[in-house]
Amino acid sequence: MQIRLKSLHLENFKGIQNITMDFSRRTNIHGANATGKTTIFDGFTWLLFNKDSTGNEKFDIRPLDAEGKRIDNVEIKVTALLDVDGTEVELSKVQKQNWVKKRGTDTVSLQGNINSFEVDGYPKLESDYKAYINQLIPEDLFKILTSPQYFAGMDWKKQRTVLMKLAGRVSDLEIAREDAKFALLIPELEKAPSTDDIRKKYAKALSEWKKRQAELPARIDEVSRQFVDVDVAELELYRNHLKEKIAEAEQVMDNSAGAYKEYQTRFEEVTTLRKEVQEYRKKAENKAEEQREKIRKKIRDCDSTISIARQGSKFAVLETERLERQIGSRQEEKVSLQNEWRAKKAQNYQEFVPLPDLGQDALSCPVCHREFQDDRREQIIRDHEELCRKHEEDYRKGMDAFELDKKKSLAAIEEKGNAVVETIRNLKAEKEQIQNQIAEHEKNIQNAETEKADLEKILSQIPVDAGLSDDQVFAEMQLRLSKMEEAFSGLNNGEDSRSQMKIRLSGLREELSATEQKIASSDNSKVEARIEELQEEQREVGQKVADQEQMLYLLDQFVMEKMQCISELINSKFDTVSWKLFDIQINGGVKECCECTVNGVPYSALNSGHRIVAGLDIIRSLSQLYEASAPIFIDNAESINEFNLPDMDAQMICLSVSEDRELKAEVE
Repeated sequence: MQIRLKSLHLENFKGIQNITMDFSRRTNIHGANATGKTTIFDGFTWLLFNKDSTGNEKFDIRPLDAEGKRIDNVEIKVTALLDVDGTEVELSKVQKQNWVKKRGTDTVSLQGNINSFEVDGYPKLESDYKAYINQLIPEDLFKILTSPQYFAGMDWKKQRTVLMKLAGRVSDLEIAREDAKFALLIPELEKAPSTDDIRKKYAKALSEWKKRQAELPARIDEVSRQFVDVDVAELELYRNHLKEKIAEAEQVMDNSAGAYKEYQTRFEEVTTLRKEVQEYRKKAENKAEEQREKIRKKIRDCDSTISIARQGSKFAVLETERLERQIGSRQEEKVSLQNEWRAKKAQNYQEFVPLPDLGQDALSCPVCHREFQDDRREQIIRDHEELCRKHEEDYRKGMDAFELDKKKSLAAIEEKGNAVVETIRNLKAEKEQIQNQIAEHEKNIQNAETEKADLEKILSQIPVDAGLSDDQVFAEMQLRLSKMEEAFSGLNNGEDSRSQMKIRLSGLREELSATEQKIASSDNSKVEARIEELQEEQREVGQKVADQEQMLYLLDQFVMEKMQCISELINSKFDTVSWKLFDIQINGGVKECCECTVNGVPYSALNSGHRIVAGLDIIRSLSQLYEASAPIFIDNAESINEFNLPDMDAQMICLSVSEDRELKAEVE
C-alpha cells in the first residue's frame, strides 16, 4: 500500500490559526524555530492516532493567547487529503469543548472535549474511524515508515524480530543438509521445535551423565576395599604345587631333606619373579594408555582451535570485503568533490563594462535641440559622473560578494573532502587491522594443524603391546624367569630317610590344608566381577559424556553458521546501514544482539545528519518488506546534504530551520 499526503488543513491547532499546505512527492518546509514546522507533523499524527509526532497522547493542542492563556470556545480542526493507492481519501477531525451548565445556576463549566470524525465527508463513530485508520496502516507500521529515528530507537529485541522477516524463512534442516558435518543434527532438527530445545535436551543429559561419572570412582573405590589382600592365583598355584610335591613325596619317601629345601627355595624364587613380571607388565600397559589419552585430548584441543580460527577468519574476510566496498564508495565521493572544487575554482565574476560617455544629445533639449545653459549642463554632467561612480561601486560590491561566496563554497567543499579523506583513512586502518586478524587466524590454524600432525605421529608410534617388546628391563626379567623355570623344572627332592620324608610329607599336608583354607576364605571373584562391571559402566558413561559434548559443540557450530547466513541475507537488503545480529563469545558460543552501524560506527555515535540518512535507508528496506509506504517527515532536515539523501520510493516532507519568520513550503 502507498499512502501520499496531498494537502493538510489546520485550524486553531496549537500555534497555527489557519493554514492549508499542499504537498508533492518532495516538499521542503522552512521556518525559524517556533514557527510551527513540527506542529504540521503533530497535526497529521493527531488526525490519525490522537497522538503527537513523538507518540505522546497527552499533549495540549488548544491555542494560547499572547499571555499564554488557553483560548476557549473555538473549534480545532485538521483535515487531510490522502492518495491511497491512487484513490483520494479525505479525513477530518474536529474537537469542540463540552461546556455544561450546573443545575440551578447560570454557571457553566468545562467537562472535557468532544471529537468528531469524517471520512470523505461521511460522519464516523470513533471506533469505526479508528478501525478504518488501522485498516489503512497500523500505528506501529506508520511510525516505522514515517520517522527516520523511530526504528533505531526501538528495543533491540523488537528490531531483531522485524529484521528477521527480511531474511525470509531460513530452514534449519536445509542449512544442516548442505554440510555433511551436521549429519548428526538432522534427526534432532526434524523433531525439535528449535535449536534452543535441542541445546536444553543435551545440556540436561550432559549434566546427568557427568553427575553419574563423578559418582563412579567413589563406588569403585568402595567395592575395591572389599578385596581380601591375598593373591589367590599364587595360592592356587602354590596349592597345586604342594599337591604335586605330596604326590612325589609319597612316591619317593627317601628323598633327602636338603634336596627338598633347595627345591622349596627355588620354587619361592620362581614364584616371586613371576609375580614381579606380571606387575611390571600391568604398570607398563597403564602408563601407555595414559600417554595415549593425553595425546588424544591435545588433538581434540587442536581441532577446536582450528575450527574457531577458521570461523573467525571467515568473518574477518567478509568484513574486509565490506570495508573495501565502502572505501571504493568514499574514493568516488572524493573524486566527485575534487571535480566540484575545480569547477568552483574556475568560476570568475563578469568583466566590468563602464557606462557610455555623455553624448551631445544628452546636453541638448530634446525638443528644440538647443544646448542647455551652463548650470543645467553642469548638473547633467555631475549626475552622469555620479551614475558612473555608483555603477562602478555596485560592480565592486557584486564582485566582492561573488568572491566571498566562492571562498565559502570552496571552504565547504574542502571541509567535506577532508571528512571523506579522514573516513577513507579510518576505513583503511580498520581494514589493515582486520587483515592482521586474518593473518593471526591463519597462523593459529597452521600452528594447530602442525601440532596436530605431530601429535598424531606420536600417537601412531606408541606400540599396542605397551612398548614392552623394546623394554630391556622387561626382556631381562623374562629371560631370567625362563632360565629359573627351566632350572627349577630339572630339580628333584633328593633322597632321605623314610622318617624324614614322613615328617616333611606331614608338613606339606598341613601347609596344603592351610593354603586351601586361605583360598576358601579369600575368593575375590565376586568383587572383581563387580569392579569390572563398574569400570565398564564408567567407560560407557564417559562415552555418553563425550557424545553430549560433541552434540553441543556441533550445535554451536550450526547456530554460528545459521546466524552468519541470516546476517548476510539481512545486510544485503540495506545500502547504508549494517546490522550486527550476534556476538561470538570467548568459549565459541553465540549470543544474540542487534546493533545498527554505519561504516562500522554505532548508530548512537552518529551525528544527526547521518542518523537521518541511516533512518531513511532503514525505511526504504522495511517499506519493501511490508510492501507499504507513507509520508516520511524529516525533522531538522537542514543537517543533511542533498547528495546524502538515498533514492526513496516514498513521499518526503523535509522540515528545516531557516531565518524565515513564517512557514514557507516549496514543492519539487
